[in-house]
Formats: sequence, C-alpha cells, structure tokens
Amino acid sequence: MNRLNRDSHHRLTRLMLRLAVVVTACGIAAILLSYAIVGGFQTVIPAKFTSFSGHVQVQKWTQAHDFESDPIAPSDELIDSLKLIKGVASLSKVGYKAAIAHHQEEFEGILFKGIEHDFPQALRKDWLTQGKLPAQYDGTGTVEVLIPETLARRLRLKPGDRLKLYFIQNPIRARSVVVSGFYRLGIEAEYGRPILIGPLALIRKINDWTPQQVGQVEMHLTELDALPDVVSATRDMIDPQWEAYSIKDRFANLFGWLGLFDLNKRVMLLIMLLVCGVNILSALLILILERVPSIGLLKSMGMENSKVRLLFVVAGLFTCLKGLFWGNLAFCLLYAAQKQWKFIPLDEENYYVDAVPMHLPLDEALSINALLLLSCLLLCIVASWIIGKIHPVHSMRFD
Repeated sequence: MNRLNRDSHHRLTRLMLRLAVVVTACGIAAILLSYAIVGGFQTVIPAKFTSFSGHVQVQKWTQAHDFESDPIAPSDELIDSLKLIKGVASLSKVGYKAAIAHHQEEFEGILFKGIEHDFPQALRKDWLTQGKLPAQYDGTGTVEVLIPETLARRLRLKPGDRLKLYFIQNPIRARSVVVSGFYRLGIEAEYGRPILIGPLALIRKINDWTPQQVGQVEMHLTELDALPDVVSATRDMIDPQWEAYSIKDRFANLFGWLGLFDLNKRVMLLIMLLVCGVNILSALLILILERVPSIGLLKSMGMENSKVRLLFVVAGLFTCLKGLFWGNLAFCLLYAAQKQWKFIPLDEENYYVDAVPMHLPLDEALSINALLLLSCLLLCIVASWIIGKIHPVHSMRFD
C-alpha cells in the first residue's frame, strides 16, 4: 500500500504529499497548543483566586462587594452541615480589616486578612517565596504576618522586620506585627490593595468580636464545576440575612474574560480542520490523477470500484497519520519544555501568571486527534468517488 505514496514519479505529486504531511503536522500541533494554552489560563488563574478566597464566601448579604464585612456567628452544627455538601473539600473562618501599614518613612493602604488554623496550610506553603509561615496566635504575644512581595519591596522589608499597622476605625487602633515571610500569587491587583495574612484572633480583638464571630466563611471545593450546586445547597442552609457568593460573582469580569477563550478554541479548531482537510484532499486528487493508468489496469483485471477506492482512501489516511504523528511529537516537546523551563514568559501583573500556562487533559487531546482523522477520512472518501468515473478503455490511453 505504501507504494502509492513512495513510487510517485511526478515531482508535483511528491511535493503535494509532503506538503500535506507538513500542513497536517503544523495544524494538529497548533490546535493542541491553542487548547493547552487556553486550558492553562482557565485552570491556573481560577485556581489562584479560589485558593486565596475560596470558591464560595458566606457573609452578610448587605456586604456583597465589600471585603470588610459585618460579623456573622455560624454555629458548629451549620459548619458541620456545610462540610457534608457534596463537592466541599474544606471550610475556613476568615475576616478582613482595612488598615494602613507603616515602616520607616513609607505608608501603604492594606487589607488585613485574618485566618485560623482551619485555613489549608498546603495552600499557604505554595504561596510562600521567602521566610516562613506565621506562628499560631492565641491573643497574646507577637503577631506574625505574611505580606506580598510587591509590598515588601515598596516598604523595604525583610523577614523578621517589625511593621506598624493602623486599623481604620473610630478610634484608630495601632498594632505592631512581625513579618514572618513573603508570598506571591500575582492576583493582588484584583483585590484593590495589598493583603496581609495574619491571625483572625487579632481582628476579633480589634473589632471586639466574640470567639464565635467571623467576617466570612470561605468554602474550598474539590472542583470548579461543582460551584452552582454548592452555592444552591449553601443558600438553603444559612441564615436568611446571609448570602453565599461564588468566586464567579465576585470576579465576574475575570471569569467572563476566561469564558471568551472557548470561542477562540472553536474558531481555531474549525480553521485548522479546513486547512488540513483541503491539503489532504488536494494531495489525494493529484495522486489519483497520476495513477489513472494503474486504476484502469486494476479495473480491467476485475478489481471492483470499492476496492480500488479503498486503496486510495488508505493512502490518504496514511498521509494524515504521518502528519498527526509528527504534529503530536512537536506538541509534546513544546508542552514539556514550557512546563519545565517556562521559556515563554508573561507579565504577571497583566496576565496573573509569570509564564504561558499549559494544561491539556489526555482525553481532550485524543478527541482532537480523532476529529481530525475522521475529517480526513470523510474527505478521502469524497475524493475517491472520482475513481468510479474512470473507464478502463479510456484510462489505458491516458498517457
């Protein structure tokens, strides 16, 4: 069967067959890369926001767009019930408080996020870039905090330095804290101001809250797809004066921007399917025209039209498979290189990541390959119809 491809004597035919392989390889590599990049953005960026703020936030409904919310007092029974909702991985009690940070001659408006031991420690370790995580605080002694790298540079801080915080209220209350370490997420700009991470006990003390009162309950889910069901179930359980806001509600513009990528993926897939298909179709038609005498000879010897057509369909599929092989190989090498070395950087302040992210599930990659192969098969079948119009008597005189 390979002889149909190998033994093409006409220079144009050989060129078209090689071009079809190259175009198919470039096409499948481009499709897979576009899907991997879009998948990377749609996976990595939401993961950053949900790791920091949870997938769902339960708080007073009057404070929908204000991080510094009024206190709520969720009971232990409610917390246990929320944990049993399908798709919930963990719950965290947090609170936010506006303040001004002062170090030497520098001042900066910040938002203090208070957390308890129930906040996932693994997430905080992932954020840490220098220093260590804050020690537990029981209401007495030194308060340790994590601060963003960008704020540390502006205030000229290093781990172990003391920082003065002025909490905005009437009257203003000042507290001295120790910087235990720096963290980086690349999403701080979306919150409007730098966020310091410290103990919730300090906010309770500043606000004169009881030990049961918190600013919010943040719910971390096992997957983003479970968000609608969890929000609905949570609203049925909580106090009527409270509300459950999803991360998509709080950052609607961001998730709307990420959602636009789905249209880009579909357009890219359609364009590359057409380009690859047209090249395979052109190569096969030229191959058929070059082999008209051979087709006539096979027919005169009694071979049926369907079997002759099958020979050329298989030849077209073989060309397509060669292109798929080289295209997938090129994609795998680029995918692995970007994952390992991040050789394509990005501006983290604008794109929330410092390098082009890559994420493509195996089943999605296989589906794209299968779709391209199926498209080539259909086009090869269409092209082979011309064989039925070739008569042995005429084709034997073709030369």
